[in-house]
Amino acid sequence: MNDSNSDSDVESKTPPLAFPKPHKGGLILFGSFVALYGAFVAANAVVPDSMSDEVIPGINFAVAGGVGIIFATFLIAALYSWIRRVKSQNKTDVSQS
Repeated sequence: MNDSNSDSDVESKTPPLAFPKPHKGGLILFGSFVALYGAFVAANAVVPDSMSDEVIPGINFAVAGGVGIIFATFLIAALYSWIRRVKSQNKTDVSQS
C-alpha cells in the first residue's frame, strides 16, 4: 500500500502539545488565597481557644472563618475568570484592528 502521508509528514503537521503559560494574575490570586488560608490555619494552631469565640451571636470564629474562606475562594475564582475574559477580549480587539 502506497500511503502519501508518511509518519514524518504527519508529525510535522501535528502541533506540539503545549500547556498555556501561567497567568501572572492567577498566580497572584492563588498566592492571596494561600496567605488567607494559611492565616486561618495559623490562628487555629497558635490560638485554638479563639476558634470558639463568637463573632456573630450563635456563630463561632471557626465556622465564620471557614465559610468566609469558601466565599473568598469563589470571589477569587470569579475575579480570575473576569480578568482572563477581559484580557482575551483585548487580544481579539487588537488582532481585528
